[in-house]
Amino acid sequence: MIIHHDTWTIHTARGYLTMDNKDDSKKPFNYKSKRQQGGGSLMVWGYMTALGPGYACRMLEKSMNSDLYQHVLGTTYFDLLHYYGLQHEDVIFQQDGATCQTSDPTYNWMDKKA
Repeated sequence: MIIHHDTWTIHTARGYLTMDNKDDSKKPFNYKSKRQQGGGSLMVWGYMTALGPGYACRMLEKSMNSDLYQHVLGTTYFDLLHYYGLQHEDVIFQQDGATCQTSDPTYNWMDKKA
């Protein structure tokens, strides 16, 4: 079954993609279970735009600090802008307020690069 993309919503807090159509929302192809404790860990960081998806990066480190965050931005964010022909001023860049995103070194880095 193909469902037009405008009927989809992203439930980021739950970590899975589901559809508004209640009959289909819990079928196996729409649901990815998430292990709360005792499983392995995988951190993935990426972007999405109205023009399409951006790059996704697998983080090998267990946590992200300011230096790693700046590296990820430098190697993915600006490449994404270039790929879609956008400038930093053309986009709404949202972050969740993690320490690595709100640190002074990261703010200074963004001011220089953007």
